[in-house]
Amino acid sequence: MLWRILGSLETHGASGPVVLRARKQRLLLGVLLLHPNTPLPMSLLIECLWDGGAPRSARANLHSYVAQLRRTPTMGDRLASTPDGYLLRVEPDELDTEVFERLVAEGQRVSAVDGAEVAIERLGQALALWRGDVLAGIELPAPLRPLVTRLHELRLTTTEDWIDALLRADYHADVVAELMRNTEVHPLRERFQAQLMLALHRSGRTSEALATFRRFRLRLVDELGVEPAPALQRLHRRILAADPTLQGHRAPPPPEAGFVSQPRPEFPPTAGVVPRTLPPDVPNMVGRDDLLRELDGLLPDAADASGPGPLVVLVGIAGAGKTALAVRWAHRVAARFPDGQLHVNLLGWSAGSPLTPLAALTRCLRALGVPAVQIPVDVDDAMARYRTFLADRSLLLVLDNASSAEQVRPLLAAGERCMTVVTSRDQLTGLVAVNHARRLTVPPLTHDAAVTLLRGVLGRRLAGADAVALADLAEACGRLPLALRIAAAKCAERPDDELAAYISAFTAHGRLGELDVDDDPQASVRAAFAMSYRQLSHPHRVLFRRLGLVPGDDLTAETAAALIGPDADAGDATAALDALTAAHMVQRHHGRYSLHDLLRAYACDEARRSDVRPNGRL
Repeated sequence: MLWRILGSLETHGASGPVVLRARKQRLLLGVLLLHPNTPLPMSLLIECLWDGGAPRSARANLHSYVAQLRRTPTMGDRLASTPDGYLLRVEPDELDTEVFERLVAEGQRVSAVDGAEVAIERLGQALALWRGDVLAGIELPAPLRPLVTRLHELRLTTTEDWIDALLRADYHADVVAELMRNTEVHPLRERFQAQLMLALHRSGRTSEALATFRRFRLRLVDELGVEPAPALQRLHRRILAADPTLQGHRAPPPPEAGFVSQPRPEFPPTAGVVPRTLPPDVPNMVGRDDLLRELDGLLPDAADASGPGPLVVLVGIAGAGKTALAVRWAHRVAARFPDGQLHVNLLGWSAGSPLTPLAALTRCLRALGVPAVQIPVDVDDAMARYRTFLADRSLLLVLDNASSAEQVRPLLAAGERCMTVVTSRDQLTGLVAVNHARRLTVPPLTHDAAVTLLRGVLGRRLAGADAVALADLAEACGRLPLALRIAAAKCAERPDDELAAYISAFTAHGRLGELDVDDDPQASVRAAFAMSYRQLSHPHRVLFRRLGLVPGDDLTAETAAALIGPDADAGDATAALDALTAAHMVQRHHGRYSLHDLLRAYACDEARRSDVRPNGRL
């Protein structure tokens, strides 16, 4: 049996993976695995499962969840009852957290006696067990957060110890790119800053090492009003003084089991690498033939190759299927780009931070076969290397989920045989104005296409639903592909004789609540809208919420001005509405403004949560 929680929850038995789909089952197993071989009282399990909001039936529900877990393959008698709760039996080396901590302890022990090579191997093996955040995809209740925080902190400390061992073994050039990423993600962690300064100095890049210290010191003074620690200041002075004791020694051969690049002369040539990083094509795509034909018409013409290759921006409301369209078309024309197809998720509309230009360039160069040690750590140098690399190639670049023109521009290829397709919820007007991008709007599907999509996903299950119910479901989903696919997936879980009743209830009320999928935040219309909503400025969020409360199908700028406040005029309202339109939160038609039905429902929910008083007034 293998249990993995250093990332998404995974369970592997003798016959293969064990899939747990119910959210409460996954959370319960996650709680038990964070406390292996430890009796957990019912009170703690209930608090974790309901995070302080347990129903009266909590104990009975908990017994039911335990019984369901016990029926899963290979669980056997691992989940044992105790006088006041339950215990999960885990054997040695079955749980990745325990293996991680054992390898860390071994690495630190050999490192203490100057065993750098063995320390590199053990600590590298420990870090390789991590696949993401602990129990990624499961919303962790308050009682679990200290345990998870401890594991994440131990991961960071282990990374620092691993890099220290690499520096002792003179792999300073190999760790620069890794340290650049770590200092971006953890900008106030001084040990990473010191390691980066030392690695740069030893690599003959002393000016960059000193610049690293200056930037870090300015950040500390500006944000916290403190100076760097004395140890970091001493390292800065030693680098300034060219202290010869800071230099490393000749590097030994890298350990076979470690995670270190080969020394620079041993890197293989990169010219033959052809990236094929497109995500899988989306099945059952309908209603996009006109857009696919428009994209076909924008392909670079080899006979008229002058200037940079075509740049296309696909924009639209969240859930409209921009990424699916870009990926479908990229697969369709892949043969036209023999040097590869490169997909990069820029994370512009996601729960985390958008990808920085340097991080995006690094990913592209790695996909193109450039070893990490040869990738510049300065964004301008990396951009120059990237564009030189693509100058004579025919490559299709899909930049997905872009937040701004500034995020995209460093990744634009200058080669006339390359083509770039960008997807975004923003209009990206700067790319149209400055970089001559062609902008195509991806709208919701037509009614007929939406019904066709539902039929394609449901297939034989349609025996339980008549044409009218299916048409009502398509309109209730606002004809958005994301909403339609979620609704169809939920319909597919129902028995045939309940399907018509479920569709009727779905279309009557609670549409946003029904358009979520447990344990998968990416499969949620509400979550998709929330990412767009969070990108708005505070005044624009307030206006958006209030627009959802206005009766009728559309409104004028004068009506919006009244919602903003007594001092606002039509000009102020028009500017705010234009900003919402650019973010595809509002639609403009002949001087009037409206909200997509699902966005209106989301705006109403946010207004009730933030603006509406108990008496029902704003």
